[in-house]
Formats: sequence, C-alpha cells, structure tokens
Amino acid sequence: MADRVAVMYLGRIVELATADDLFRAPRHPYTRALLNAIPPPDPAHRRARPIVQGDVPSPFAPPPGCHFHPRCEYATDRCRTEAPTIETDGAGHEIACHRCATFRLGTRKRARALHLIGGCCACRLGSPGRWRHARSRLPPRRTHR
Repeated sequence: MADRVAVMYLGRIVELATADDLFRAPRHPYTRALLNAIPPPDPAHRRARPIVQGDVPSPFAPPPGCHFHPRCEYATDRCRTEAPTIETDGAGHEIACHRCATFRLGTRKRARALHLIGGCCACRLGSPGRWRHARSRLPPRRTHR
C-alpha cells in the first residue's frame, strides 16, 4: 500500500499528498473528479455525481497553461495561459493549481465539501444522519462498515 499518492493529468502531477490526506480532502478539481468516479460500495445507493464536461485533450498537443483548464469549472484566464507550479501547504499536501487557495477549506467547509463530492464514507453508504457532522464543529468522521 502506498503512503503518498500522486495524481497526474496529461503527464503532469496535479496533486501529491499522503494517501489519507488525498482521499480525505482532495484539492485539485481533477482529483475530485477521479474520486467522484468511484462507485459507492452499496449498488442500491445512488448519488448524483458531477460529470467533468468536455473531451480529454490530445497528450501530443496539450492545451497551453493548465492542461486541465478546458474541462475545469474553476478555470480563469490565468489558467488558460500560464502553467501552474506545484505549491505546498506546509503539511506536505502539494497541488498544481492557480486557484489552490480556493480549495483550502476549513473544517466545517471541508465537511460540507466532502458531502458535495461524495468523499465521506457515511454518505457513500447512505447513512440516515449523513448531514449531521457537516453541521457540527467537529471534523468529518470516516466510518467504515
């Protein structure tokens, strides 16, 4: 099992973090899209998954700037012209995104964001009280059954 995970898009690392951090709080929009593609453990439980729009660009002729910008809902003009550099948050979580500050969420916002992207195990399993910890001041609990 890996301790650190790197996520790549068209030959560039877009996010690098410990496995726990990456799955608990993904920051790059492509990493979030990858984790959204994971089917829930219970086939009867369906969840709305946002679909990344657009086609994958050619790896032989990638777009200028951030390679993910044609499919990213957060893309700005800067993303279209300038390739992002990898920035570290001090805790070892590295992300290559101009808007990475947008994805540094506090505990309550992170809990809500995890529900929106389906990153909470309780939500994946369809727990009846699934919004309870998003409203609390505690970090989201990862329940495994």
